[in-house]
Amino acid sequence: MLPKKWFGGFAASSSWGRYVLPLALAALVPPAVFHLTRPAAGQTTQSDVQVSDPGLWDMEFTHLPGDNRFVWATNGGQVWIGTVDLNTGNFVPSSGKVTKVTSGAYAPIPVGNGPEWVFSAEHGPEVAYTVKGPNGVRQLGLAYLDGSQWIASTLANSDNEAAPIGSLDVDDANPRLAYTKQILNGSAIKEYWRFTDSSADEQMPGDGTQGLRWVPGMQAIGVNSKVNGQRQAFLYDINSKQFKQLTADSGSKTSVFFWQAPEYNNELLFMTLINNANVGIYRQIGGQWQRIYTIQPQSYHYIESPEPFVYNGKSYVFMVTKDNPDTTNRTDPSDVWIAGIDANTRFYKQCSDSTKKVRKDPEYFVTNKGLYIYFSAPTSDPSQPAAQFRCDPGLGAPQ
Repeated sequence: MLPKKWFGGFAASSSWGRYVLPLALAALVPPAVFHLTRPAAGQTTQSDVQVSDPGLWDMEFTHLPGDNRFVWATNGGQVWIGTVDLNTGNFVPSSGKVTKVTSGAYAPIPVGNGPEWVFSAEHGPEVAYTVKGPNGVRQLGLAYLDGSQWIASTLANSDNEAAPIGSLDVDDANPRLAYTKQILNGSAIKEYWRFTDSSADEQMPGDGTQGLRWVPGMQAIGVNSKVNGQRQAFLYDINSKQFKQLTADSGSKTSVFFWQAPEYNNELLFMTLINNANVGIYRQIGGQWQRIYTIQPQSYHYIESPEPFVYNGKSYVFMVTKDNPDTTNRTDPSDVWIAGIDANTRFYKQCSDSTKKVRKDPEYFVTNKGLYIYFSAPTSDPSQPAAQFRCDPGLGAPQ
C-alpha cells in the first residue's frame, strides 16, 4: 500500500468528499457486467512527464485565453497561484508557488475539494476555497486580485460550509457558489448554493442531491439525485426553481457536466458517468434528452473523474480507467484516456504511458504546442508524496 503521505498525510476517505459520495453506488455493480466488445484504440508512445515537485495536486486552471495560472492548496493550508510554461507545458517554478493568495485554508482531502476559480465582472477570476475557521469550523473563503495583491475574506453566514464550486461565466455580474453544508449538528450533509455577494443561501431540492456543477451560460446547476433509489441526472434553474429530471434510463448517474459542443452548432450537451463503468453523452432532441453516444473504458473496467473539454473545434472527454470501482482507492493502477463523442468516427486514445501506477484527478491545459492532460501520480521515490505529471494525447497544435 502507498503511504498516506501519497495524498499528503490525510486519510483518503471523508464524509465531506464531494466526489466520493456520488460514486459509492458503483461498488454494488458486478464487474462481469462490463466485459464488452470495444473498438480499436490508440495508445501513446511517449512517457509521462513529471512537471511539479512532490506534494502538488488538485490544481485548477482558469482556461482563459492567454492565462497560464492555476490555483491549489498545500497540506498546511496555504493557497497558491502557480503558472505553466506555455512553450514546454511544465510548471514554472516546479513548486507551483508563484503568488500566495492566503493561508488558513483547508487542504482538499478533509473537505472533499481544493480551491476553485469563480469568474466575476467586478474582479475577473476570483478564488473560492474552504476556510479553517475557529475551532476548525469549515467556512467559505473568497479572494480577488487587487492590482498585485490578493484580498481574502470569509463569507458571512458560512459556518459548516465547504468545498465551493464557482460559476465560470466570464464577466458575470452575479457569480455563484455551490457547496456542501453540514446540518443537524453534523448528522447530515446537504448541497447548497448562494451568490458570492449574498449571505443568504438555498438548499438544493431532490433526494440525496449531489455533484453540483454550474451550467455554462445559464443560472442553472447540473446534479444527480435519487429517483426510486437510483441516481439520475437533473437540471436545477435557480431563478424559476424548476428541478427537471433529464434521464430515466437504467444505471446510476453521477458526474453530470454540461458543455457547448461544436459538433452540434454549440448546442448544450451533457455527459454523465453511469455505474462508474461508462460515460453517456446526451443531447436534447424534440424537447427530450436522449443518449446519443456511450464511451466505454478501453483499459480496465471502470471510469473515474470524467470531464468534457473542447479543443480545435471538437469535443472530448478525459478520464481515468481502473479495475477498482472504489473512488477512495489509492493502490490499484490506473490509466489516463481521452475519447471523442462522435459515434460515426469513434476515437479513443490512451494518454498516459504503459507504466503501472496510480493516476488520479486529471485536468487539461492548452499550451503553444498543444493540449496536455495533467494528473497526480507517485514519483520514483516512494517516500515522497504524489506530484503532477503530464501526458500528450496527440491532438496537435492549437488552431
